[in-house]
Amino acid sequence: MCEVIRNAIRVFSDKQMNIEYLGQFLEYKTERGKIPDKYWQEFDVTPRGQRNEPAESAKRISARLSLFYEDENLRPFIHGRNEFNIPEFVDKKKIGIFNLKGFDDEIIAFIGGLVSNALNSYYLHHDTKGSKSLYFYSE
Repeated sequence: MCEVIRNAIRVFSDKQMNIEYLGQFLEYKTERGKIPDKYWQEFDVTPRGQRNEPAESAKRISARLSLFYEDENLRPFIHGRNEFNIPEFVDKKKIGIFNLKGFDDEIIAFIGGLVSNALNSYYLHHDTKGSKSLYFYSE
C-alpha cells in the first residue's frame, strides 16, 4: 500500500496534492492513464491468469479515503487553506478547541493524527532552543 501511495504522490502536481484527488486517482484507471510515468503506465497491466495485487490495493485505499473526503462534516478539515497556524498559536499563546462531537472513532483518530503531525512538523522544522513553549492537551 505504501508503495502505491508514494508513487502516486511522487507524480502529483501541487494542485493535485489533496486527499480527494488521491482517492480518485487510485480508483480510476483512466485517471492513472493520464500520467506519463513508467510505473503508472504499467500499473494496470495484468499478466494473463494472475491477479494485479497493486491495482486491487489501490481500490482498497481509495475506498478507505472516500470515507474522509465524502463526509461533509470532515470537509473543512481536509480541503482548502490550513487554518491551524501553529507558529501563531505559539507566538500569541492562543488556545485551540476542536469540537468533534458526533464524529465516529475513525474520523476522530484521523483528525487527531492531522493535528499531531502538524505539531511534530512544527517542532522538527521551526522550533529552536529557547522558543516559546506550546502546551498540547487532548481528551
